[in-house]
Amino acid sequence: MKRFLVGFLLIIPLYGFAQKGIQGVGANIGRSFGDRASGSDYVEYISLMYQYNLTDKLRIEPYFRHTNMGGTTGSLEYIRINDAGGDLHFFINDLPLGETIHLTPYVVGGVAYGFYSATDDNRHRKYGDSFSVKIGAGINYRITYRFLLQAELHLDYYGKPYSRLFLGPELNLVHIF
Repeated sequence: MKRFLVGFLLIIPLYGFAQKGIQGVGANIGRSFGDRASGSDYVEYISLMYQYNLTDKLRIEPYFRHTNMGGTTGSLEYIRINDAGGDLHFFINDLPLGETIHLTPYVVGGVAYGFYSATDDNRHRKYGDSFSVKIGAGINYRITYRFLLQAELHLDYYGKPYSRLFLGPELNLVHIF
């Protein structure tokens, strides 16, 4: 019983730092650019996300994403991936620009797991699982009390069906409730 009470008393101060009620849902679009020398031209994606601030400095963001990869990647010409993943955002101090404009930079990292379908040169389809890792940086801009605009630049590593790095921007629009 003492351990439970001590654990409970340690959690209360940590809980006080959480931003209660700061949650959001949003959508984002992005286009990443790959290494043309290896034949992977681009990645386009759209995703739906949910955001929850754990503390003033930490936010989690689970999401569902649909990705299209184009170009010639070895024998594969076109790849479609549907995956689910999560990002972790670590906020750095606000950058106030005047009285009404506040920008909040952050560092982001995340992982995703999903399924892909690929078409090869002969129009044969291949199916399998996919894994990706993301690391990057972004900035929050609060448009109104209820809407937030985020811009990110990140590096993605896609494992299967081929191993490639992609660098790309992302633009997110989030409704806060």
